[in-house]
Amino acid sequence: MPLFLRLPVVDGIAELEYDPSSGGNLGQFAPDGEGELNISILNNFKRHTSPVLQCTLTNSVSQTFHVVCKFGTGQKRIDAIRNECKIYERKLQHLQGTIVPRCFGIFQGIIYGRLEVCLVTEYCGTVVKDLYKTDWEFRTDTINALVSVHQAGVRYGRRSLFRPNKVLVNSEGRPVLFNFDTAEEHTCEHDPSKVTFTAHARCPPGEDFYCSELFYASDTALDLWELDSVILWNRHISRDIFHDMDAVIAQAPASLPRVMAREEAKAVIKEFLDNLERRRRCEDIVRTVPGVIDLPPSRTVTYRSTRG
Repeated sequence: MPLFLRLPVVDGIAELEYDPSSGGNLGQFAPDGEGELNISILNNFKRHTSPVLQCTLTNSVSQTFHVVCKFGTGQKRIDAIRNECKIYERKLQHLQGTIVPRCFGIFQGIIYGRLEVCLVTEYCGTVVKDLYKTDWEFRTDTINALVSVHQAGVRYGRRSLFRPNKVLVNSEGRPVLFNFDTAEEHTCEHDPSKVTFTAHARCPPGEDFYCSELFYASDTALDLWELDSVILWNRHISRDIFHDMDAVIAQAPASLPRVMAREEAKAVIKEFLDNLERRRRCEDIVRTVPGVIDLPPSRTVTYRSTRG
């Protein structure tokens, strides 16, 4: 007897049959690979191109499991869901249950005259809405989880930038990566001896990044790196010379009096360093110096002089 997934639809119950070729760890649901699995829908996740449901799954001996069912119809969506299942089973098997969800395989069948496929995975938590509002430990754990996925031979790929919709926060407050429907196999050239992802570090030279996705994720998606400089008098002033005020004001325009340049530089540098400490504490950036502009809270701050 095949294994069926039974789910409520508008006019009754639909049955989808398990596809053995998809793999998946079904042992805890149906050790003999047969019977019926009944779905009760808890939540319909919005902002997806096809239905993604948070559900409870009940097996033939009344055990219940918390799962996510991702549905797709039409060849493009079906191919994407099959690709996601393949990624879980062929590349991320050893990471399942830790930094990626457990995958239980694909069920398929005809609903309202159309072929529907359903990928069933473990429910691991809620989607992160804004990575900039997470703390530094969470962001560091997230980038290191992505490194592990890359080392396993997978990247999210050119068609799908790394964004908050790829990250869940589990019951322990840890990140779990998911949403691999457009992911692709990848040979990552990241060199951990040259780039180590830690909070409050300054961004390594661009030539040390051998993987564009890891660079984008750490720099843009997670805002992990601290600024190297401020923009003052339309010039980049390196943090490395902040301790030497003479070296700083040597960058000022010749038309700007030295006394005025010194006072302006002191105010800008003080505010930069104060905001750097606020950033490290995950606090909002504060602007007090005239002529200094800031970007939204929890983002990098750019300082510009009104002169020069």
